[in-house]
Amino acid sequence: MRTPGCFHPIYDVNRSCPEFVLRSRHGYVVVLLAVLSAVLAGAATAGVFGDGEPGNGPEDDRRGLSQGVGGGHGHDWYRSAGVVHCDGAIRGSATLLDLDALTPAPSGRVIATAAHVLFDLDAGRPWQRCDFHYMALGQLPGYTAELRTDWTLKGDFDPVADPSAAGSGRGDWALVWLGPEWRAPEGARGLAPLPVARVADGQGDLGLIAWNRSRGEISVTTGCRAVLSSKQDIGGGAWPGQLLDDCDSDAGASGGALVTHRDGADWLIAIRGGAHWDRERWPADRWPEGPPPGGRWDIQAHTNYARAIDPDLVAQVSAWLTSLSDHPANPAPGNSDAP
Repeated sequence: MRTPGCFHPIYDVNRSCPEFVLRSRHGYVVVLLAVLSAVLAGAATAGVFGDGEPGNGPEDDRRGLSQGVGGGHGHDWYRSAGVVHCDGAIRGSATLLDLDALTPAPSGRVIATAAHVLFDLDAGRPWQRCDFHYMALGQLPGYTAELRTDWTLKGDFDPVADPSAAGSGRGDWALVWLGPEWRAPEGARGLAPLPVARVADGQGDLGLIAWNRSRGEISVTTGCRAVLSSKQDIGGGAWPGQLLDDCDSDAGASGGALVTHRDGADWLIAIRGGAHWDRERWPADRWPEGPPPGGRWDIQAHTNYARAIDPDLVAQVSAWLTSLSDHPANPAPGNSDAP
């Protein structure tokens, strides 16, 4: 039996794993007492893959606007991106959605992120205040929207529950309505959700758009690979919709969008959660923040993970949109201003 690994979300919290303690500036830690490793956003160096040769460097494929993305689909993906800023710091990533295909679409915009991004996991409670900063440019007028709890739909994520329990990652997602008054800046565009069952494993033009803590900007990774977790890999197939991928990411990427280009359009297929790794191969005394960057992507030993869009999630979102249509703050049910 494979020795389980440990898991780091993004926050400044330290918790113990049985038999050892992982200390991370950017994560609390739990261990899954089974074949699985626990999963949410990786620590600072986890989740950047390469050819496994340290002499070649980490081979980080993320590119930000400051580096010049060039043409192609990745450049357009930036138009949907932002970050979640809570109690004075960036806690994760978020994505503007296009929900016109799901009726009734609300007046105003909706973002998607990971549920754990909205919580102070050390205190086991929501952050006092969270805002969405489009393109991480919260200093610009009109680029910021407050995230209200009464306008939020979350999975069954519990910040005080044992996140090492099988299936806990399934509920680590959240959608937030930004209300009818906030208007996205010119050029913004939303991503429509696409159930991952319609995306062939390991195929397609797949990428990740998320906050890059190392460079202090939103970055895009393209040319990624992904497979749905099964009983034979480190994710253990613990819950439907667990997508394993090699899109490079670090702390702050939680809540970012896994995107595919298909049939001439860009689609959101999953929401970044974190990383799995095998602690026998990367023991805590040598690798307290997980595997070093540049290792090979290996679904048996080290991989990133995301909560895929699936029919169950789409059904919950559709029901929530129906409830928003009757919300007193929604002046024009069924009318979306999504570009």
